Amino acid sequence: MAKKLDERKEDFKKALKRLEEALNKDITDDIIIDGIIQRFEFTFEQAWKVMKLYLEDQGIL
Repeated sequence: MAKKLDERKEDFKKALKRLEEALNKDITDDIIIDGIIQRFEFTFEQAWKVMKLYLEDQGIL
């Protein structure tokens, strides 16, 4: 389970980095805003998966 948790953490870190990159762009364009929203949703989903897996690993869930 630890390997899977580490993989999920890495996926989350990558998603967060991509979100940060998007937030540094010019947000006057609607397409850019849509992309930022999509990246936020993906990052949130990755965070949820990491938290769920961690709680399962700790025996809480």
